[in-house]
Amino acid sequence: MDENNSSSEDVKYAGFWIRVAAAMEWRYGATLGKMALKIKVVSDNFEFINLEQAFGRYMPWVINHILSLLSYFYVFQTEAFLEMDSISNMAALSMESPIETASTVYLYVFLIIIGSLIYDKRSQGIHDKIAKTLVIKVNK
Repeated sequence: MDENNSSSEDVKYAGFWIRVAAAMEWRYGATLGKMALKIKVVSDNFEFINLEQAFGRYMPWVINHILSLLSYFYVFQTEAFLEMDSISNMAALSMESPIETASTVYLYVFLIIIGSLIYDKRSQGIHDKIAKTLVIKVNK
């Protein structure tokens, strides 16, 4: 299997699981992991979520993975990487690439997400705010 085919398969696999998780949250209010933890996803008015909300919760995840894929393709598919003969060359390549900026962006996004969870009265993550959803405990 060549490298491009492997990447294509990874994207298809990730897309499949996003659809499964969103469909489960839409249909049952929870993925298998949420069911095991006795929590579920509801709309901000405590009703079942619709399909758009279910997919909306995964959009930040999708964006994050697209940025990761772009970084991967930038570094590992370049001629400079293919011609590398030492780890110091890898460090030099990463300093010249936009990956350093992407890492900084990831750090700030992570801090914003954690901050939103810690300081939000409803403990909503950014993905919940985007989709207008809440994660609540189930009393069963």
